Amino acid sequence: MKVLAYWGARTGIFFVVLIALWSVGWRDILAVIAAVIVGWLISYLALPAMRARANAQMDSWVTRSHDRQHSEDLVEDAEAESLAGEATGTTDTGDSAVEADAIDAIDATDATDAAVGAVGAEPVEDQNKAL
Repeated sequence: MKVLAYWGARTGIFFVVLIALWSVGWRDILAVIAAVIVGWLISYLALPAMRARANAQMDSWVTRSHDRQHSEDLVEDAEAESLAGEATGTTDTGDSAVEADAIDAIDATDATDAAVGAVGAEPVEDQNKAL
């Protein structure tokens, strides 16, 4: 919600500047361009804390997404390695290093999800019950 609030504040500043320029008689495309530039400048100077909070929230989303993708890649690598071993007849009876890394990555992703928590998200089991 912090990203949405920051976007809303910046959009509001743009419209206030545009209305001010419109009210003084500047009614062409240059007024819109000037409103974008002046609105950006005002929001940059007036909203540094809000920008930092929105940036932190966006970083957590990206980090969580990258961690999940990385863990899925490791699982796929482990599956491919085990399939390649079966095809050549050299199966490994224990966990390989790739499988161990995949398990660690999944555990780390689960821990990150639990620590960060999805804003407003319900657990998957609850979403399925609602359907």
